[in-house]
Amino acid sequence: KDKILSPHIGLSKDLINMTLKELGKVASILGLQSSVGEEAGKKALIHYKKFIKKYEELGEQKLKELLNEPSVIIAGRPYVIYPSNVNLALPRKIISRGYNVIPLDMLPHQFDSNNHKRNVWNFTQQLTNAVNYVNKYPNLYICLISCFSCGPDSIMYHQIKADLAGNTFCYLEIDSHTAHAGFETRIGAFLDIIEERRRKDDKKLEEILTVTT
Repeated sequence: KDKILSPHIGLSKDLINMTLKELGKVASILGLQSSVGEEAGKKALIHYKKFIKKYEELGEQKLKELLNEPSVIIAGRPYVIYPSNVNLALPRKIISRGYNVIPLDMLPHQFDSNNHKRNVWNFTQQLTNAVNYVNKYPNLYICLISCFSCGPDSIMYHQIKADLAGNTFCYLEIDSHTAHAGFETRIGAFLDIIEERRRKDDKKLEEILTVTT
């Protein structure tokens, strides 16, 4: 009889033991000892942690390289920000305007994400981390892409709006009716605002330098 294997997998530290037990159950279903599944899970987690470390190190390196270049952090869950058929080629649209794109989960965790006591979701902690980067580095901006009727995202929208302290950001919501034209219009307006602000800032700096010299 055919069976669908659907173990509950969680990669946060609080769920590791549960995940290993689930993999043990899968091994038993496949006719193996449960310890085989658990040991395989432990080895996989070691490789996963190494990957995350290298991934964030690459992110830190890129942030240094792009220090003076306008860059947009694409924020959202992995199943939204990576598949181009889901995000309607959002990263490509931004890159075509001359901006660099940085995925949310590539940012090293260098800031305290526990400022908000109810910030219990891993994704919202990553988003808080990204907001701190944007507030620290004037060349960074956030584009948050969310799924329709997502409860945590609807809360975080108001939170990041307050935490960004007036910095420009873009919030996009996708559903089954979302089309390329709507995304292009919103992204175009977002990047136009950034460019206008940067022009004004450059003009102010030029005026200050003229006065001081």
